[in-house]
Amino acid sequence: MRGDVKDWSLAAAASPTAARVWAERAVIADLGGRLRKEGSDWGCELSASSFRVGHVGTYSVGDREALARQAVEAGAKTAQVKAFEADFLKMAMADLREVTAAVCHEAYFG
Repeated sequence: MRGDVKDWSLAAAASPTAARVWAERAVIADLGGRLRKEGSDWGCELSASSFRVGHVGTYSVGDREALARQAVEAGAKTAQVKAFEADFLKMAMADLREVTAAVCHEAYFG
């Protein structure tokens, strides 16, 4: 997750994973920026928890509502949570994990 996504380029014979990340580069940058800007434990916890839930099953409306309640109880505003969720829904769970780990550190995936 180093460098600005504006500086990224896609190789001619890119792997499927590289092509997916290339397609998601704007949302990856948006989520990374949002996590850095918020600088909050609830943002990192929401992101890490969303990955954990989505990684083992479906990331359902009920899952999102429960995680949103926890974030609001931890100090988030509903609009902030919705913005995070919008990013989560646009990206692969593996990429969500990588962005969260890069910004929030591995502590959330111990």
